[in-house]
Amino acid sequence: MSHSEAVRFHYPIWAVEQDPLLLTAITVNLALALTPSAPKKQFAMMDRPYAMLVGSEDELYDIEKFPAYHELPDETIRKQSVYQVLDGHTHLSVLLEAGKRIGRGIQIWNRSI
Repeated sequence: MSHSEAVRFHYPIWAVEQDPLLLTAITVNLALALTPSAPKKQFAMMDRPYAMLVGSEDELYDIEKFPAYHELPDETIRKQSVYQVLDGHTHLSVLLEAGKRIGRGIQIWNRSI
């Protein structure tokens, strides 16, 4: 059942119309991937660039703790990665902006795109 829908986001219709690529649901696998079981160990083992985007108004996480995780991967990986606090965004509203920023990061990582 790992590819079954686990979480559905009930965005307003205007949000989905504005961005038809916006994910309206995630699978069990993605939900598990977004919830690390040993975050310090897992970040330290990162072997590829990543994008970590957090809203300045996140209601679930203490965003002051995020920079420490960004410092855990090897310096080469860290320098290629993106860490940004998005002003005015909450835990879920950050998803409305994240897609554009992740797309830009992928283009930086893979210049052929």
